[in-house]
Amino acid sequence: MKKTRLQSNRLRGTQQSWVALAIGATVLQILLAGCTTPNTQTSSPPATPPPQQNPVPQPTPVPEPAPVSEPTPVSQPIKDTQPTPGFNRYTNSEYNFQFLYPIEFDSKDISGYASLKEKVIDFGLTSKAYPKTNFSDAVFSVSAQPAKSIDECLTANLPEGITKFKTKQTINDIEFYTADGMGAAAGNRYDVRAYRTLMDTNCIEAIETIHTTNIGNYDPGTVTEIDKAPIWKKLEDIMSTFQKYEE
Repeated sequence: MKKTRLQSNRLRGTQQSWVALAIGATVLQILLAGCTTPNTQTSSPPATPPPQQNPVPQPTPVPEPAPVSEPTPVSQPIKDTQPTPGFNRYTNSEYNFQFLYPIEFDSKDISGYASLKEKVIDFGLTSKAYPKTNFSDAVFSVSAQPAKSIDECLTANLPEGITKFKTKQTINDIEFYTADGMGAAAGNRYDVRAYRTLMDTNCIEAIETIHTTNIGNYDPGTVTEIDKAPIWKKLEDIMSTFQKYEE
């Protein structure tokens, strides 16, 4: 009986040892499995940096140009030896001046309106230039007389309708005194623009005159009122070329 109980105890001890060994082996396998299991953690891709913003180009400041002073216009004498097309040249060596005048202007059949004692030259247009109008004539006249001073020049034999020369105007380096006036007589009108200057010891006068008649003197519808503007331009074109003459 005792032998049977001893064998049972031995068998039970053996079984417990095998169980302990089995448990130990299982634990060891678990530990080894934990050490050899690959790391399945997924790494996050690197964060994409935000796109760089290109700087907005700033306009380059442009310096303002320095103000340029306008040159003072200076009248220059005509230096060409040949007349401008459509013009003739008049030269006076006694009083040392010259100017250009339109070829349509004539010195024949022209009654000038010069004021000074010496009548030098007259160029103009007759009524044939503007038919069926109240235009009578237009004349560019030059006259002269001795004078000791500019004051004497400006007060001698004033043109009709002019009481005083008040305005200065430089034309081709010659300083003129100018005045406008108007005269009338027996249905006739005379619009006058006069220029005077002292050259050496002579007073020189250039005078522009437009002579028209009263439109009321004609039967209605037979003539028209003349436009004086283009005629003044022709006369002023002559005056703009007036200059000293040097041989």
